[in-house]
Amino acid sequence: MFLVSRSGGKTNYKRLAFDVHKTPEFEPDKKKSWIEYGTRKSVGKAWQNLYPDYLIYLYNSSSTHNAILNKKTSYIVGQGWTAEGRTAEQEARLNRFIKHPNPSENLKSLTWKTALDKKIYGGYAVQVILDSKGDIAETWHIDFGNLRRDKEEANRFWFTSDWTTRRPEENEDFEELWSFPFDRDEIVQGRKYIIYLTEYRPNAKEYPLPDYIASNPYIEADYEIGNFVLNNTKNGFTAGYLANFYNG
Repeated sequence: MFLVSRSGGKTNYKRLAFDVHKTPEFEPDKKKSWIEYGTRKSVGKAWQNLYPDYLIYLYNSSSTHNAILNKKTSYIVGQGWTAEGRTAEQEARLNRFIKHPNPSENLKSLTWKTALDKKIYGGYAVQVILDSKGDIAETWHIDFGNLRRDKEEANRFWFTSDWTTRRPEENEDFEELWSFPFDRDEIVQGRKYIIYLTEYRPNAKEYPLPDYIASNPYIEADYEIGNFVLNNTKNGFTAGYLANFYNG
């Protein structure tokens, strides 16, 4: 689409491009150790390797989308956890875990975080702290959007809370994480482990896609329409620009 105007006896044209909303693609970064979470050609320069940030942008921008995801999460979490139908010793161990999977929260709080991640991103992750015997001593939520898969080792991940920098590997919180093997004999001392889980989707490989992926254009449109109405209201419904079309 072109906007046409005349100035100083000359005709000026301005091209407006209406790009089709694309599904993100995931490819190895040629210069780094990880797989990009959204390539430039699929999600644009602004969201390159930052597709999780785009999903958070949608979550925070659309009140309808926000409310739906929060309600889904609430249904998943329910009233929390109980341990029943076990031996007294098993119930005691489970209740200790329900009360404190880590020193800072209970299992209901941890479940809320992982369930919300699952609804936003299509997957979730928790970091596990092992004791001297190789058993899980603590379980912590880790933001799924801050993880990137290694491009060569399927069980290795990279973490940082800020992927917008030119060199994320130089961030203070940048670290290497490994997929928890669930086999004590395969545990390597000194490694930090996470449990990384994703929803099944045909043809999905390195990263998951949320179940609302087909609705993303409408979610973003909901936010933009709200902004349009707000700006019109602030401007007293007075047009800021006038488009003139010549020759019909």
